[in-house]
Amino acid sequence: MIKKILGIFLVINLLFSCSKKMESRDNKFMSLSQMEKEYEYFWKFIYEAYPYKNVCIRNGIDLENIEQIYKNNLESIKNEFQYYKFYKYLIAQITGHKYYGHFYPLNYTMYYYDIKTWLPEYDDYELVKPIQEDENVIKFYDKGLIEYETVLYKNFTSSKMFCNKPYSNTIEKFEFKPLKENEIFYIKIPTFMNSDDFDWEKFHDVWKEICIKNYKHIIIDVQNNMGGSMSNCEDFIIYPFLKENKIYKAFVMYRYTKFSDKYIPYFFNQEKQELEISISKNEILDLPKINQDDKEEFNIFYTVFYKLNPINSSYNFEGKFWVLVDSNSFSASDRFASFCRQTKFATVVGYNTGGDGLQGFHPVFLKLPDSGLIIKYDMFYGLNPDGSCNSEVGTAPDIYNLPGKDALETCLEEIRKLGEKTN
Repeated sequence: MIKKILGIFLVINLLFSCSKKMESRDNKFMSLSQMEKEYEYFWKFIYEAYPYKNVCIRNGIDLENIEQIYKNNLESIKNEFQYYKFYKYLIAQITGHKYYGHFYPLNYTMYYYDIKTWLPEYDDYELVKPIQEDENVIKFYDKGLIEYETVLYKNFTSSKMFCNKPYSNTIEKFEFKPLKENEIFYIKIPTFMNSDDFDWEKFHDVWKEICIKNYKHIIIDVQNNMGGSMSNCEDFIIYPFLKENKIYKAFVMYRYTKFSDKYIPYFFNQEKQELEISISKNEILDLPKINQDDKEEFNIFYTVFYKLNPINSSYNFEGKFWVLVDSNSFSASDRFASFCRQTKFATVVGYNTGGDGLQGFHPVFLKLPDSGLIIKYDMFYGLNPDGSCNSEVGTAPDIYNLPGKDALETCLEEIRKLGEKTN
């Protein structure tokens, strides 16, 4: 208990000392009138363009009350870091601390990853070029926010309570282990992001071992996996074992708006996409679990088909895949679960995922015009195959956890039952 109290005191002391350094600038980086104007712009986006406004409301969020309460806090903001934190907490209140539609402001590390490196490397430069070259964005992140985040990281890392690589992608460890020799192999995948801590090429050695020893079952655990790059999931998990073409789909709805319309030509440029897109209003409107109030918010509907084709692979696995999920299986993990369910690639076990994997396309960016703060969001409203909101309810598993058992225990019980049937 004493150690815990000392730890809490140390963190509070560090945060206090950081805030004192941050407030050393006497002048505010924006005037109150500028912040109020930008605040109105943000709420105009919420009411006119944020696809999951209704989802938030029906989950108990009072948007008008939040708008009024947070407006009163603008006057105390002195710098970029406080401004970022203001919108971070504001958006958390709007979504009820969920991630409906990948909705959150970018801190410096996210900005560096999304805007300066990752998207440009994946031929998405035209998507982020206007943001990269925006003077307000550069001033906010490269000359402002980085200074404050560096102060925090230096203090945190010097306390030895935090990772000593402030901008590295530190993650839980991947796990590879046999649960039953030559029968059941377990793999824990904590993220689909690229990381300094893990080389995805390691999977090739694992697959070779599994195939040589002729394992019958592979259990892939993506519980608490908050997503990352779907390319890693496809390249290292799915493609090596595809024996035939696989097609799965997402239904998405869109509302024309000045905030997002500029991205439409990019996403529908077939030279940029490795998937086929078709428009079918009737198919979406007839889905059994579509929310009628949500449907009225949108004026165009798309069916997005994801096509995956086999590659030349030396892995000969004739066994069965199982995937473990929970409410923290989010984004790419959710999409992986939906792929498994729709194509029968694997049997999904656990609880409903956290969703946000079937938005059709990757998120886009809202730039607040005067400050340069960037807010990430999905411009499409994604539906599960039954019409339910993917962000709201996630992807349901094939098999829910048995009473008193977790996902792994339930999966092992199902494998045992399967063995009894085949014997």
